[in-house]
Amino acid sequence: HPPHNSMTLEEQQAITALATIAYFDIAGLIIYTTGIGALALGIIVATRPLVNNPWTYNTGRLVLFACLLVTLVTFGWMVTCVWSNYLINDRFNFAKIKRQGGLEASTQSATAKALPLVYMTGWPATMNLLLSDAIVVWRAWIIFQWAWFPKFGLALLTIINIGINISNCILVNLEVTKTLGPGSKVMGWLSGLISLIVNMFATGLIALKAPNHHRLMAQVGIHKRSRVQNVLLLLIESGTIYCAIQLAYTISLLINTHTSSKSGFSNIFYLISAIGCVSI
Repeated sequence: HPPHNSMTLEEQQAITALATIAYFDIAGLIIYTTGIGALALGIIVATRPLVNNPWTYNTGRLVLFACLLVTLVTFGWMVTCVWSNYLINDRFNFAKIKRQGGLEASTQSATAKALPLVYMTGWPATMNLLLSDAIVVWRAWIIFQWAWFPKFGLALLTIINIGINISNCILVNLEVTKTLGPGSKVMGWLSGLISLIVNMFATGLIALKAPNHHRLMAQVGIHKRSRVQNVLLLLIESGTIYCAIQLAYTISLLINTHTSSKSGFSNIFYLISAIGCVSI
C-alpha cells in the first residue's frame, strides 16, 4: 500500500497542469519584458524630433506626442496587469497551498485575488490595438485624401472595428462573473479578424499607390527612386509585417475558441497574444 501522505493520480495531474501553465507564464513574462525594452527604444527614437527641435505649435508633433503618451500609459497598464496576474497565480498555486482543499482551494483563491486584474487586462490591450489600427488608417487616409471611396471604406471599417473591439471587452468582463453563450467566443476572434481586415485594406491601398507613383515618375523621365517611393515602400513593408503578426494572432484566437483543453493550442495562444501586444 502507498504511504498515507502520497499524492493521488488526480493531484499529480493537477500539479503537472499547473507547472505547465507556470512554464508558459514565465515565457510570456520574458516576451513582455523584452517588449518593454523594444518599446523604450522606440519611444527614445520617436521623441528625438520633439527634443532636438524647438517646441512650436505643430499638429503633426502634437499627434506624435499624444500617440507616444497613450502607448506608454496603456502598455505600462497592460504589462502591470499581466505581471501581477502571473505572479499571483503562481504564488497561490504553489507557494501558498492551502491545507484544507489543497490545490483546488489554492487555485480558487488565486482566481479570486486576480479577478480585478482579469477585468482590466483587456482594456489597455484593446486601446493599443485601436491606436495602432488608427495610425495605419491615417497613413492611407492622407495618401487618398482626395478619393472618396477609399476614405469611405476606411471610415466604415474603423467604426466597425471600434464597436466590435469595445463590445468584446465588455463581454469578456461579463464572462469573468458568469458563463455566456457561444456569442462571446465568436466576438473574441471576430475582434481580431476585423482589425486584420482594417490593416489589410489600408496597407493594400498604400500598395496600390506605389506602382502608380513609379509610373508617374517614369513618364517624366525620372528613373531614380525618390524619397516618396522610399516612404511608400517603408509603409508597405511595415504594414505587411504587422498584418502577418495580426493574422497569426487571429488564427490563434480562432483555434483557442474551438479548443477545450488548456495545453497545446491554448499555450500557443498565450505566447502569440503576448507577441501581438508587444508589436502594437
